[in-house]
Amino acid sequence: MLVKAVKHRYVSLAIFIAVFIIVIGFLQSGILRFVFFPSVPANSMKVTLQMPQGTSYQKTHEYALRIEQAALQVNEEYRKQWGKDVIAALEVEAKADNEARIMAELVSSTERDVTSVALANRWRQAIGELPGVKALSVDASAGFSGLPVNIELQSDDLDQLRLAADEIKLELLTFDGVFDVRDTFDAGGPEVDIRITREGQALGLGQAELARQVRQAFFGAEIQRLQRGRHEVRVYVRFPKEQRESLETLRSMWVQLPDGSKVPFDVVGTIVESTGVSTIKRINRHRVVNVQADVDKTRTSSSAVVNTIEQEVMEQVLARHPAVKYRLSGEAEEQEENTNSLLIGTLVMLILVYAALAIPLKSYAQPLIIMR
Repeated sequence: MLVKAVKHRYVSLAIFIAVFIIVIGFLQSGILRFVFFPSVPANSMKVTLQMPQGTSYQKTHEYALRIEQAALQVNEEYRKQWGKDVIAALEVEAKADNEARIMAELVSSTERDVTSVALANRWRQAIGELPGVKALSVDASAGFSGLPVNIELQSDDLDQLRLAADEIKLELLTFDGVFDVRDTFDAGGPEVDIRITREGQALGLGQAELARQVRQAFFGAEIQRLQRGRHEVRVYVRFPKEQRESLETLRSMWVQLPDGSKVPFDVVGTIVESTGVSTIKRINRHRVVNVQADVDKTRTSSSAVVNTIEQEVMEQVLARHPAVKYRLSGEAEEQEENTNSLLIGTLVMLILVYAALAIPLKSYAQPLIIMR
């Protein structure tokens, strides 16, 4: 075989190049998928539940129990199929009123015929849709790699940042194998923004004074302090509770002007209702929102999803929202860093091998011939 290959060296070279092109074509077309960070099954599963700010702990607890029941349902299914449990223990942990974590410890991998990744996928299906959830993720992989899809958006324009994140999330939902699409935009509760009108400014009223009077009406104005034993009691005066719970009270309240006269609130102020932001994340003084998603790596790869988003989606999104910039984070960032490290390591190794051959051979050319 070797003699024939040497005798027909040009045919051998052509066959080698053809096979190389075919392999590269398989990779580019997706027939042969490349997964840089494969899902390595762990001996446990974890579900992280995050509800919007202001959600009652009863609602969060209700959803956490629903997720726990879904795990018990999955365990019962496999018990009927194989006659033994796959979940050894369940733990529900509440980090805050709007956050919960449900952890499932699995029996040893030698005692079950299904991987934790497959169990996690079935658990996710059993949970179903949870209305009003901000973020829900199921993890059953070992290791500490980043999120499969993590696109970091930066902008000083909060509205454009929100719209760009929503558009990218909608595009991610169209991918087969992509699930648990979410963002890190942490919306707070409803807010009322009070602004002074031009009429109010003309009457000598300032923004701070208007805000002070509204605060005194709803929060209260301290009018007296009483000494009761060792404790000091502060006395506040404000609207009754029933009136403080309605915006109509604000619209109909009277505001005192600097000259002592009073005018209705609608004359000197306006009300703008909006949704606040509970937390603001900044990098290099720019607001940042991350669009994140998980990927079923048996159906697609995170690199294929990210590459498609970057080549086909981001250009259009940035054209509609020019104030927004982006960068790739998560597995894409780690893959780039690891690839660069591998290239540098390979170059250093080749230099060391060349030096190890050049010294005993006392030649610069012969090591190159050998290394070829």
